[in-house]
Amino acid sequence: MNSVVLTIRSLLEAFDIIRDAKLKKFYFLPGVLNMGLIYLLYQLSKVLSGKLFENLEALFKLETYESIAFLAVKILVACVAFLLYFFVYKALLLILLSPFLSYISERVESHSRERKFDFTMKENLHFIWRGMVISVNSFAKESVATLIFLLLSLITPLNLLSPFMIFGVQCYFIGFSFMDYTLERHGYTPREGTKFLRRNALFAMLNGGLFVGILIIPIVGIFLAPLISAVSITLGTLKRVEENSKPSQS
Repeated sequence: MNSVVLTIRSLLEAFDIIRDAKLKKFYFLPGVLNMGLIYLLYQLSKVLSGKLFENLEALFKLETYESIAFLAVKILVACVAFLLYFFVYKALLLILLSPFLSYISERVESHSRERKFDFTMKENLHFIWRGMVISVNSFAKESVATLIFLLLSLITPLNLLSPFMIFGVQCYFIGFSFMDYTLERHGYTPREGTKFLRRNALFAMLNGGLFVGILIIPIVGIFLAPLISAVSITLGTLKRVEENSKPSQS
């Protein structure tokens, strides 16, 4: 319950921080990047899906779309393709937004804790690089876990639970990617950050779910999700860091 309450409080506080710290203008940049990424993946999906459906037609030896079997397979392939593209899209988005999310997280802590950061260009580049590496590593681990759960879905009754387990794993690693921007400023090494994540697994999962939940809101979600999630998760992570012993602070 502590993680649930903290997530809700941080989300509500985030809107005040966005207003008071004058961060509203940062809704625009990730939204534009989002639209560009969606467009590129859409064009790619048209090419790949078109060829895939041509092969399916050849396999079924059909000249029309009247076969029930063909329609069933086509719908199944379309659903799997959508999930795959969303999976890749989400990972690419977090990687591309790493510099932006790192900056927003720093601004939030500066405003909410009245703390000034005087990082050198080298340190800033290091933080950005670490954020990208964390996102890539999270994507790799998330992919392996998702594959395992997909294989388990072939076993009854685990197939009933596998969609929820896959969603939970994805939210877990999304939450960690956002949390690490705060952890790195407080001296956590990647290994220490992983230990911190394990102690706060539910918090990470809830906040990753928050990001996905906002992101899938039609049209406006792609503009709102990155900024709101970055601010909210930074606030929650700061409270958790302050509650726990820290290796060091910048």
